[in-house]
Amino acid sequence: MTARPFRVNRYVLAGATAWTILLVHFALNDTDALLLSVVLTPILGLLLVAAFRARHVVLSIFMTLALFSHAIAPPFFFMKRQFYVYGGSFGAVKDFRFGVLEFFEIYFWVLVFLVATCVATLAMARWLPRADVLRGEGLDLASRVSRRTRQRATWALMVFVLLVCIPLSLFMYSKRIGITGVEPTVLPFRMTGIMSYFRMFIVPAIIFVGYALSNQRWPVAASVLVYAFFGGIAASSRYIVMLSAAPLAIFALVRHKTARLIAVMLAAAVIFVFVTETRLYVYSGAMPYTELLQRTVDGYDMSEFGPFETLGGIANRLWGPQDVVLAYQYRTPDQWTAIGRYFTGQIVVEDITYEFYGMVFSGQSAAWGVGIGYIPWMVLLADRNLAILLLLALVTAALLTASEAAVKAYLRAPEPAARNVAQPLAFFIVYVLYTSTLHWWVDAIGIAIAGLLLLRVYRGNKLARERSAMAPAP
Repeated sequence: MTARPFRVNRYVLAGATAWTILLVHFALNDTDALLLSVVLTPILGLLLVAAFRARHVVLSIFMTLALFSHAIAPPFFFMKRQFYVYGGSFGAVKDFRFGVLEFFEIYFWVLVFLVATCVATLAMARWLPRADVLRGEGLDLASRVSRRTRQRATWALMVFVLLVCIPLSLFMYSKRIGITGVEPTVLPFRMTGIMSYFRMFIVPAIIFVGYALSNQRWPVAASVLVYAFFGGIAASSRYIVMLSAAPLAIFALVRHKTARLIAVMLAAAVIFVFVTETRLYVYSGAMPYTELLQRTVDGYDMSEFGPFETLGGIANRLWGPQDVVLAYQYRTPDQWTAIGRYFTGQIVVEDITYEFYGMVFSGQSAAWGVGIGYIPWMVLLADRNLAILLLLALVTAALLTASEAAVKAYLRAPEPAARNVAQPLAFFIVYVLYTSTLHWWVDAIGIAIAGLLLLRVYRGNKLARERSAMAPAP
């Protein structure tokens, strides 16, 4: 039976509709923002369509994040760039009072990098074995899981979220752990760091895999959103909100659950707004969680809630224009040394919190949660040199190709459980790369390779048992 070709028509139509709404909003409020959207969105949109048509899972996720960061976010950022000028607290220390032509000059480097990366990645993909990824059920790679497995995954995820994730976040809040700019309690046995990184990386991965395998109905989705609310406020972290809501939105989109997609996006937007509001209170001193929650809810004026402002705030959180501008304005003293240090996991900018954001942290709170994403780092490392920017694009394409090779190895596996790992693995690998946590990317690839080796051993043992059972008795 011939696999049905993947069609992007419905996604293109939905994207074009959303873009038209944004264009109307920008036209009514800021013609410069309108110009930015008219120029940036078609370029990145075409790159995303190319990735989807090529059935390149990793590149599709990477370009989706890039579309939000560098097509949707820039117009919103430009409309409020005066608020990003350093004023003594959170904000940029560099100059953000530039015109739209200067902004295009900065974003020229982003566009060249993304185009070169996309072209090089698609060219390298020809070397990979083909895997029919987008067939039948589309991107829903876990649709073939048995009903019994789905029920078990549903209960396991709900128990994990309600009895592990939420209590852990409340405990961490009581110890002031994992809040940007706040000195945490140092616990024995390195538990401060273990809990912080467990919540930052392991919890989102478990939620993604668990939700992929679950029945994906309202109770399990609601439990994840409850964690997004309580965990996000406990850490004053929009990162937790976005990573928790991501699998709910992705699978609603994949399964064409329009009502659920809208509901999840609205819920995530409201939670995002309240978590942002906590920053007015969380730094005023230690207070009980219930007091922080009450102050946040009572202090927010819902009349100020707007869908466009919320969308812009979420998109700007994805390491977008603010980080690009700061990276562009920073000049590296030794370019090749900086490139070598970056890709070997060493410090490139000694005090990035002060150099980029004008914030001074000390002790255990230094640099916690502060940084720029992968694409801004490429702009910084290129240092306005086109040849080096293209070289960095080739390196990035190689990283994305290696990631795709690992994902497709799981997609081709005969075991259903292995195939179900592919989509969460792709999302996690791309996310840690996009956030510029390369050591986590290396760890993820290493774990993926270890899993493939274990699968090979399992198949060998299974084949040996089958041959032994088929051998004639002596």
